[in-house]
Amino acid sequence: MAEDALQAYTSWMAAHQVAGVAVWAHTGRGPHLSADQRRRVLAAWRAALPMSTIVAGVTSVAMAAEAKAGGADAILAFPQADDPVRYHEALGRELPVIAFYLYEAAGGVAYDNPTLHALLALPAVIGIKVATLDSVVTFQRIAGLMRDHPDKLLITGEDRFLGYSLTIGARAALIGMGAALTDLQSALLESFRGGDFAKFVRLSGDPGRRVRRSLGADPAAGRARRRAPRRPGSAGRARQPAVKRVPRRSFLEACAAGAALPLFKGLVPMKQKPHVVVVGAGAFGGWTALYLRRGGARVTLVDAWGPGNARASSGGETRVIRATYGPRAVYTHMAVRALALWREHERRWKQRLLHPIGVLWLVEDDDSYEKAALPLLKEAGCRFEELSGAETAKRYPQINCARVRWAIFERDGGYLTARRACAAVLEGLLAAGGMYRQVAVQPPSPGEALRCSDGSTLAGDVYVFACGPWLGKLFPEVIGDRVRATRQEVFFFGTPPGDARFTEEALPVWADHANHFMYGIPGNEWRGFKVADDARGPAFDPTAGERVPSPEALRSARDYLAFRFPALKDAPLVEARVCQYENSPDEHFIIDRHPAAANAWLVGGGSGHGFKHGPALGELVARLVLGDATPDPQFRLSRFPQ
Repeated sequence: MAEDALQAYTSWMAAHQVAGVAVWAHTGRGPHLSADQRRRVLAAWRAALPMSTIVAGVTSVAMAAEAKAGGADAILAFPQADDPVRYHEALGRELPVIAFYLYEAAGGVAYDNPTLHALLALPAVIGIKVATLDSVVTFQRIAGLMRDHPDKLLITGEDRFLGYSLTIGARAALIGMGAALTDLQSALLESFRGGDFAKFVRLSGDPGRRVRRSLGADPAAGRARRRAPRRPGSAGRARQPAVKRVPRRSFLEACAAGAALPLFKGLVPMKQKPHVVVVGAGAFGGWTALYLRRGGARVTLVDAWGPGNARASSGGETRVIRATYGPRAVYTHMAVRALALWREHERRWKQRLLHPIGVLWLVEDDDSYEKAALPLLKEAGCRFEELSGAETAKRYPQINCARVRWAIFERDGGYLTARRACAAVLEGLLAAGGMYRQVAVQPPSPGEALRCSDGSTLAGDVYVFACGPWLGKLFPEVIGDRVRATRQEVFFFGTPPGDARFTEEALPVWADHANHFMYGIPGNEWRGFKVADDARGPAFDPTAGERVPSPEALRSARDYLAFRFPALKDAPLVEARVCQYENSPDEHFIIDRHPAAANAWLVGGGSGHGFKHGPALGELVARLVLGDATPDPQFRLSRFPQ
């Protein structure tokens, strides 16, 4: 297996707009690789796309176990004629399963409708990939029965009628064309999601012809010839080594015997574009507006003071991104998805928003929170280390670890530039054709348009209220004190001149559960050594409250700094901020319809940990709004006593 080609190709694909890849999966080649080859291929892709989705093609429970051990997120089940339901059930005990309808000439099985319904009814089956080669009628049949399984994903494998497959219900694409022409496929999907149908029609005009023209002739249907690996983007055909073009069905040979296909994700546009008004341009509202626009909606985003403003819960310079959440698995998995989306948008927007310097969790006495997190981190595919107290002290001598018994180091965690990210999301929305208005809105009245502070009204088909600490004031009866703002103080201290020990090159973000939860961020793009107390402060008015730090909070921060970082005992204060948390009673998010208005969604309760989840939450809310689905019970208003 050509290791240099594999490494070059994984690096190349990591720079493109893919939500993830499928390995061991191309037209049955995966089962023909040895176990060692499969392990090396999966390891290379996991390293290149550490927080992206990786799907592994499997033919047995043993292969599914290999995929799970190697860090795959899901499995693509190669068709099996013998008791396919039991086969998929067994695979699902290892990882979430994507069923695979593959045309028979390539070794597939023509599952009938009762079998497909039975497969899609399995809880572990999250969707189905359909690759018929050229049978539009078969794809139409399967797309039709998917209406009975609205929570399952239809993935197109049709590069000969990719555009049409999207129009009849495919919500993602997993095809060979994307391995060679990722930018073309990405542009086609983006034009469809964004409602640019003229561009969509132009690009979807026989994509197979475009690929053949660029890469070489299509092999005969049903044949899977092996080609010798060359270099990424160039491989010769069997028995014709002089030809330097890549046949469309064999591009993966440049990645060592067929390693990966890009997985692109998108939402299904509604039959008519709804106009969605999103109130609040913070992390929750901004990302929701962006994903609604990409999902085909007309979107107007409004905010009283602007994205990332000084009063906003999403304002300020930096926010931590971490996946350790004790026993709360929903947030671990959401953080993993969010991290992949932050990386994707950094590439898309060519802006640095994420500083992946790691997160260090220091454990002294009570370690129940961290112990509960370990299996969930492993399950979610997070890269982390468990360090003893001695190992922690040796690695970070600038930290006083005298009482530290052990630690978790999240390798992919770090911090985000908050205010800059909010501005980038707005720019992305405007570039996608969304609208923005800087106005305040008054508490809405049933059946009426929103009344704005400039005297105008704003009417939409659907409304999303992501108003942070103001959500309870807009909806006093439904939300009220279920979202409560608390005063939180943040301090930035100056480090000794030229001392590199307290920069982000030498220290990760840290989280400290010693007495109560303290955390901090080194560096902060040279703004100072950030220290903050996560304990909920007193009630705070986010509109009229004076944002002047208190002497008591500063004294507490200095005492902590002197204990945990002795060399900074006398460090000067260089900056301070007063922000707020918008807390729900159980610190779970609120994502639900207004109980008296089916076209109004309430989104909030970030509770001091919401910012990092912005892109994943926005993606989720957009799916709920456009897909008419039901939110997770953990986020619904019904969890609160009436």
